[in-house]
Amino acid sequence: MAVVNEALVRRYWQDTDPVGRLLIPDTTGSRYARPEWSQGAPITVVGVVRDFGATFYGEPPTPTVYLPHAQSPVASMLLVARASQDPGVLVPAIRQAIRRIDPEVPIGSYRTGEGLMDTWLQESRTVATTLGILGALALGLAVLGLWGMVAYSVAQRRFELGVRMVLGANRHSVRFAVMRSFLVLGGSGILGGLAISAVSALAARSQLVMLRTSVASTAGFIAAMLAAVVVVASYLPARRATAIEPVRALRCE
Repeated sequence: MAVVNEALVRRYWQDTDPVGRLLIPDTTGSRYARPEWSQGAPITVVGVVRDFGATFYGEPPTPTVYLPHAQSPVASMLLVARASQDPGVLVPAIRQAIRRIDPEVPIGSYRTGEGLMDTWLQESRTVATTLGILGALALGLAVLGLWGMVAYSVAQRRFELGVRMVLGANRHSVRFAVMRSFLVLGGSGILGGLAISAVSALAARSQLVMLRTSVASTAGFIAAMLAAVVVVASYLPARRATAIEPVRALRCE
């Protein structure tokens, strides 16, 4: 007899009652085949349990068959316990309960669910950390390039700004006119980037596990930082260009 999980029922017996069904063990080329299966005797399903665990964290559970230890003995067993508090506190009580049943059973170490997930996700976290560092470097280069482009563009318009002020334009109006042109351009780029980020996040969210921060907050922080860079990079050069005397600006040109 055997107990199967819900994933196996959904795959093979979705519209029928699985209890009482027969399973024929496949012993050809399976590394999980047991010696007692050599005769190919059918196994009767006597119950269904909820899905537990996965081949990898974030993937759906696979169809699983659970056999009684007396029917299919193994060298070691894994005891899974659910705790509503710190799992480490329950370890001594679990060890004592096992010793009361059979004092000669050797008890190995224990691992928490968080510890197992850390092991499963160690490689993924290493890749994510590396990509995060590369992303931060790319963001820094983008900030420096944006600053330099805006500052250089404003400095190139110094003669134009001097002509405007000679013709009677107010310094503040000229300054904010320069800033407005770059703010519109930078805002359009930031909004386009947010739209692309939203679409990419929706497409990749199924592949992301254990997110500690939301995608929206991260994208909003980056957009706010880039907007601040555009404001400061356009304000300071415009302020510097409009602070000098108009005649001096014309002479410099």
